Amino acid sequence: IDCSPQRLEGRLSLALSLTVHLYLLLGMTDWNDLPVYGIDKELRAKQDAKYDPKAEGEARQWVEAVTGERIHGSFHEGMRDGILLCKVINAIRPGSIRNVNAMKQPFFQRENISKYLEACKGLGLPPHDIFNPDDLYDGKNMILVIQNIFSLARQAQSMGFRGPSLGPKLSEANRRQFTDEQLRQAAAAPTFISQGSHGKATQAGQFDTSRNIVKTQAPATDVPTRQTMGSYGGATQSGQFDHSRDIVKTQTGGASGSVPSRQTMGSYGGATQSGQFDRSREIIKGPKQV
Repeated sequence: IDCSPQRLEGRLSLALSLTVHLYLLLGMTDWNDLPVYGIDKELRAKQDAKYDPKAEGEARQWVEAVTGERIHGSFHEGMRDGILLCKVINAIRPGSIRNVNAMKQPFFQRENISKYLEACKGLGLPPHDIFNPDDLYDGKNMILVIQNIFSLARQAQSMGFRGPSLGPKLSEANRRQFTDEQLRQAAAAPTFISQGSHGKATQAGQFDTSRNIVKTQAPATDVPTRQTMGSYGGATQSGQFDHSRDIVKTQTGGASGSVPSRQTMGSYGGATQSGQFDRSREIIKGPKQV
């Protein structure tokens, strides 16, 4: 095996070239921070869509107004070394950062950013407004960097900073004191739960009365209601019973000359009682001959 320095250098160069091509084929970034691919590209596109150039311009103007220095180049390039951020902190609270490195090496620039972030925590900024040094130095999340600057400006106003302002003022606590009488009245007042879900509803509507039996009172004229009239419109109680099979007793007329009914006349029309007996076998006795 040839282990000469020239041979080893050639093999090392070949391995390095294959590694770079493999990173590019897999959709990853190379060491020179070339454009990303794959899922990293999608994440970067979503992050860029949320970026607000107007907010960046407002943060840029505020930093320039507080420090009195102009930001050269883009916002990321001008803030990358962390020097202006340290000057902003010292303008709000003098002496917070005593040693600011002006060297161009990445180590010293990252150190300036770290000192700035520690000073922000000391001023009371919430944790969700604190970014990572790589977010600014590598430009990975400039949205969070701008958010941090807005949060620092609000906190400075609440501390009594007399310099330029940025964004809305930080809300302050507004404590109220109530007397014992007011507390008792509030405790006795009905709540919205007891009033129902309808606006200003009372407890009268909390029960279902749709199936209650309503008892009506008859008027003075004694007019029958539909309940007593049956299911037919205008019907009376006289038609609620079946009289088709009742036995009807008829009454004869006067004492003399009574009119026979059909029951006394038999089943034949106009028949009398004389035909109601069988006389076909009776023995007829005729008159005696002289």
